[in-house]
Amino acid sequence: KEMREVNLSLDSFFDQLKDEAQPFATRIIREQVGMSSRDDDPDDVVLPPNMTKRGCYVRWCYQQGWKVQFKGTARSIHTSPDDYEKRPVEELLWPPEAEYKKVISWTKFHGYWKMQHPHLKLRAKGADTCTDCLILRNEFRTMAPARRAAAAASASQSALAALDDGSSSSDAISEEESEDENESRNEAEFERMVTTMQGKMKEAKAHGS
Repeated sequence: KEMREVNLSLDSFFDQLKDEAQPFATRIIREQVGMSSRDDDPDDVVLPPNMTKRGCYVRWCYQQGWKVQFKGTARSIHTSPDDYEKRPVEELLWPPEAEYKKVISWTKFHGYWKMQHPHLKLRAKGADTCTDCLILRNEFRTMAPARRAAAAASASQSALAALDDGSSSSDAISEEESEDENESRNEAEFERMVTTMQGKMKEAKAHGS
């Protein structure tokens, strides 16, 4: 009977989590244009990337009336549920007459999640980017530092050339101006790549129709 109550509590908790799920933005857009999405399983329910399974376990235990304890400084390792502290009494959220219910260990909680709610998943950070856009984004990020370095070197050479010509230091390109110019170039490059990607998606849609 006790374990049955625990299982009912877990099912209710996971149903609650499903209400907090969020759709992939890329899935919505790509379905509109007739392209496949990265999360192909229509049964998957995806939680926000700021959530973790361990965090969900701590939250469930707290709803049951227990405050999860950790072993030493390794906060990812949970002690036995027998060592958990009782949730402090709160007038509205946890009144004195509230019932402290049974909880299971993190390992059993995780196993129950995988077995009984396999389609409830956590979204990885950055997973809201389609594969092609992810490649372009990473390319843009790796190109930016090199271009900043090149712009800085160019500014330094310009400053030295100005000094060699007898110009005052005020005539040299300031570092701030150089960064602004470089940022503008990066933004223009990013817009170009986005435009290119949009053209590729339109072509793919045209070929698929």
